[in-house]
Amino acid sequence: MHIISVEDQLQALNKVHEHLVPDGQFIFDLFVPNLKMLLEGLHNFNDFKGEYKPGKKLKRYSSMQVDLVNQISHVTFKLVWDEDGKEVSKEWNTDLRFFFRYEIEHLIKQSKLDPVNIYGDFNENELNRNSKEFIIVCKHNS
Repeated sequence: MHIISVEDQLQALNKVHEHLVPDGQFIFDLFVPNLKMLLEGLHNFNDFKGEYKPGKKLKRYSSMQVDLVNQISHVTFKLVWDEDGKEVSKEWNTDLRFFFRYEIEHLIKQSKLDPVNIYGDFNENELNRNSKEFIIVCKHNS
């Protein structure tokens, strides 16, 4: 998702192929796009609240604006934590590319890897309308 251009995506997949043994597998995951979230964006959504060590609180907020035409999410992450009784925060921005199923399949077929399967979760359940993840399994074509 951090690799934006198709050329760079194919280069990365082909580099993975070079490093696999014959019949070796490469497994990666991408999120299934939430269309409502893509249309509405996110605004300081608290997506994590916990501790980074005992007694030390940590919160993560996410904001997102989407370029639908180019399938890019412009994301801002903000971490807020307690440091010696004082609230400290840090923000960073990143662009993330989102993918749809047949686009992923087409990309894999353009690479040197052979597609094996796309699952809907880490338990290898079939991809369905409730899936939140694409679990992509490819192999070295020997």
